[in-house]
Amino acid sequence: MRTRPEGADLLEAAQGLLRERLLGDLPPQRKHEALMICNAMNIAARQLRSGELPQREELQSLQALLQQGQIDLLAGNRLLALRLREGFGDPGESTREQLIAHLRRSVGQAVAESSPEYLKQ
Repeated sequence: MRTRPEGADLLEAAQGLLRERLLGDLPPQRKHEALMICNAMNIAARQLRSGELPQREELQSLQALLQQGQIDLLAGNRLLALRLREGFGDPGESTREQLIAHLRRSVGQAVAESSPEYLKQ
């Protein structure tokens, strides 16, 4: 059993310390790098909080879309990219609506993890 605080909490605490206490003491040429580190820590914390469910859902959606029962997420996305270049989901294709729904869900989840402020606009 893990003790508290959890990994996401630790990342957020470290990010807060970096931003609030250390950032001001850095030379100007290092501040951008420190902010990039803060952002990466925030993304990692959000991914830890959301767990594996978003990836499982994306995989299930990909498997249904591509009609590939035994494929992993990376291979599924590569196959989808290949099929898109071949015209899969083009206007008039029977898979178009399912493809659009899949892409909206997948991109929405990615944005929620990487830049949730954007979704508030």
